Amino acid sequence: MAASVECLSEKVRDCFLDLGCFPEDKKIPLDVLINIWMEVHDLDEPDAFAILVELSNKNLLTLVNDAQNKAGDLYSSYHDYSVTQHDVLRDLALHMSGRDPLNKRRRLVMPRREETLPKDWQRNKDTPFEAQIVSIHTGEMKGSDWFQMNFPKAEVLILNFASSLYYLPPFIASMQNLKALVLINYGTSSAALDNLSAFTTLNGLRSLWLEKIRLPPLPKTTIPLKNLHKISLVLCELNSSLRSLPRSSSSLKSLGHVVCDEETALLWREAEQVIPDLRVQVAEECYNLDWLAD
Repeated sequence: MAASVECLSEKVRDCFLDLGCFPEDKKIPLDVLINIWMEVHDLDEPDAFAILVELSNKNLLTLVNDAQNKAGDLYSSYHDYSVTQHDVLRDLALHMSGRDPLNKRRRLVMPRREETLPKDWQRNKDTPFEAQIVSIHTGEMKGSDWFQMNFPKAEVLILNFASSLYYLPPFIASMQNLKALVLINYGTSSAALDNLSAFTTLNGLRSLWLEKIRLPPLPKTTIPLKNLHKISLVLCELNSSLRSLPRSSSSLKSLGHVVCDEETALLWREAEQVIPDLRVQVAEECYNLDWLAD
């Protein structure tokens, strides 16, 4: 099996190895995976899908239709799809990604959920980590549970957790090259986020995916997210209703894609008039953007 992976082209092999960054026995949202591939490997969307199909045809991943009996092909309705991978293939991806010394790896991954960050990460925290993708899988995290780490090359941060309370890692503030941020809560109830001020440093962020999060309003300005291209909020619980978007939302000139529910889509119609190339899409599941309220 390892030999068949080694025979893949470098780009396709790298995309296969990225699959190990997600928790075992969990579906990977196809939208998240495609966005990561586009950001890390400088792919356009059709090329990313072509790699997806190649890996599927070689039985290195499985595509799952989460909306059975719905019309629409893969390219027009991929929000209805997710990706799964056999544990043996995931272990292979983790093994191949872990050949380099810890601080030199392109992917820094917690293979299994742990209550605290790995001890070998803490032992090596004084040396910068060269990972492009950082994937963390824990339970509840408080401010005191984190220690400072330096990720000068990180472009993707994946935070997987199962908790009703989650403190965002302080080291986000130093991740100047971060392009994609993914937070997925696998808990039974929505999670409240703490340390939301971390968002104010993410000037280069292009893609944001939040799932099963209870979000209070962020600061009045959205300008720190000026390079944001795509926002997806899934099954988020909100503290208050939204009557209008903050005025600064019109400053998100790079924003090209908003995935939300029907009610929120109406609010974005005005923004469509002033943001070039903005596309507002209504998804089947409950997406919402009330967290941008002032």
